[in-house]
Amino acid sequence: MNKTGSRLAATVLIVSLALGLPGELAAKERRGAELVVTSKDGRVAQGELIAVKPDCLLLLDHMIGRDVSVALADISVIRVVRESKALTGLLVGLVPGAVGGAVLGAHA
Repeated sequence: MNKTGSRLAATVLIVSLALGLPGELAAKERRGAELVVTSKDGRVAQGELIAVKPDCLLLLDHMIGRDVSVALADISVIRVVRESKALTGLLVGLVPGAVGGAVLGAHA
């Protein structure tokens, strides 16, 4: 293959890979779970899970802007904080129900 053909093949391959990969694969887009960790002595650490090591959890505390390490032996309770999906569920149920009721009411 000549030099121009090789460059063209490489360019086509790079463009097809760039367009074919989903955007969710980018590591900078992914976030760790938000955790609230309670120690056996009553201390509470809250933050984004960065890493799980053999002997500790590493959390990014957004309030102080630095990493916090919590030893696994000292952990009493781990709670995962999730965003509520109640509003989305309400809208998904309410809108079709209201439209359906209005259509049935108009035809009755």
